This record gives sequence, structure tokens and C-alpha cells, in this order.
Amino acid sequence: MEMITQFEQMAAQLRQRPQRSRIAAVCPDDNHSQQALLQALRQNVADVVMIGRTSLYQTIAREFPDRVRCIEAADPVQAATEAVAAVRRGEADLLFKGLIASDDLLRAILHKPDGLLPAGQVLTHIAVAQLPDRERLLLLSDVAVIPYPNLAQRQAQVGYLADACRRLGISTPRIAMLHCTEKVSDKFPLTLDYQTLKQQAAQGQWGDILIDGPMDLTTACQPQAGKIKHIDSAIGGEADALLMPDIEAGNILYKALSLFGGARVAGILQGASCPVVLTSRGDSTEAKFNSLAFAALMAAH
Repeated sequence: MEMITQFEQMAAQLRQRPQRSRIAAVCPDDNHSQQALLQALRQNVADVVMIGRTSLYQTIAREFPDRVRCIEAADPVQAATEAVAAVRRGEADLLFKGLIASDDLLRAILHKPDGLLPAGQVLTHIAVAQLPDRERLLLLSDVAVIPYPNLAQRQAQVGYLADACRRLGISTPRIAMLHCTEKVSDKFPLTLDYQTLKQQAAQGQWGDILIDGPMDLTTACQPQAGKIKHIDSAIGGEADALLMPDIEAGNILYKALSLFGGARVAGILQGASCPVVLTSRGDSTEAKFNSLAFAALMAAH
């Protein structure tokens, strides 16, 4: 499989698949959400079930009468419930958040016994950034869901990152575990988790991956930084994915990449029965479509 190094390649690969993904869109009432869904339809990436105030969706439904289905919902909570039910019935492959509060959608996903989180699974967030001066995509986790991951949650995040990298054509993912220091220390308990994760990776828990840390961002992403610091790491300054220490660092880095680094970004939730596009209501059409394409790529497997 050819490595995917930019978002356009995701859509191109999806178009080659014999069957389109099916999106359950929850309250896609805003223009950016509708434009993102239109792109998915026009680029032949996915079909759509639009759930909410159906009077707002008729223009799209008329353009694609055979590929768009509309379901009326009295309010966002009911729309979220209907979307989750559509996934459970096998009528949709991924969820897309429109003009609905994240908490309302997450409650439907996490609701027992009829939600979408299998027992023992960890719901977490994976972000993807395409940077102007970088030859490949950069993945990050977690920037949006888990405030301070424990060891079990970090184990799940490593697994999800490795899986996402492989879906992008990276056979041996390089995962850097970020921190402000590059030494394991009792002063920073999470670095002890990093040490455990390295040991588990060496035992083959996540297949063929290279994982190292703690390390700072420059050591993870700049080959010359490790040489200057005399740090011998399997990452070699060429990380494919960054495991963030906590949501604070992750969220700030994610937004800084876009705001100051000119990155194009996308993000999805992993761990549920299907990928979930949980973009901000203020995100651009491009960010929403990129997230849809990434989610569809993950769902296609």
C-alpha cells in the first residue's frame, strides 16, 4: 500500500473502494457541516444519513436522492440517539457531529446498554496534521477527550495510533512519547508509564512499531536535534505519531500547529464501534471534510 502523505490521497483511496462508507450526520444544520457532507457526496467518498431538522437538508437530498436519507428528530438529543441506533443496526459506518453539543453526542455513544462503546474499550481522540514543510502526516493523541491518561488508557492510545499509522500505509510506525524531559524520573510519574510502554512494545504487544520516550518535541521531529543532544533513539527525529502527556499539552500543540504552523488538520474519536467525527462547531469546511475522509478510511477496514 502506498503511504498516504496528504489528505487528498485519503479521498482518492476511498474512491477506489467497491463500497462507499455511510455517514450518520447528527444535526448537520450549519453551512460548514453541509458543505463538508456535499464534498463527501460529490467526491464519491460516502453516502449520508442526515438526522435532525430535515427541512434544512432538502437541497442536498434533492441533489443526491439515491445517496441521502433524512430522518426527522425533535431535538439534538433525539438526533444523537437515532444516529447511534443507525450504527447499531448496520445502517451507518461512522458518526459525524454537526450543531450538537459534544456532551449530548457523547452521552448517546456512551449510554448503556444501547451505546457504541464496547466493554473494556477506551474512547480517545486521534488528530492528524498536514504541515507545509513536512513530507508525511503527523498523528497526535490525545488532544480532546482524556484529561490525564492512566497507564491502561495510554496503552489503548498507543494501539490506536499504531493502527491509524498502518491505515496510512506506514508499516512500522514511529511513536514518540512526549514530555519536557528526556529522562525517566519519579518526579514525573507519567515517565514511568512511558518506560512500561517501551517494555511492552519490545515484547510485541502492538506488533512492529518503534516507540521511545520521554522526549521533547524537537527530538521527536527533528533528526538533527537528537544528534546534537547525543540521544540515540529508534525514532531518529522522524516520528509518525506523538503520544501526548495530557490533554492540556495535546490541545495546545494541536491548535498551535494550525494557527502558527499553517497545518491542515483533522480529528476523530477511536474506541467506539465506529469512528466518530467530533470537530468543533467553529471548524472550517476543509477541517470537517478532512476528518470525514480520515474517519471513512478508518471505517473502511
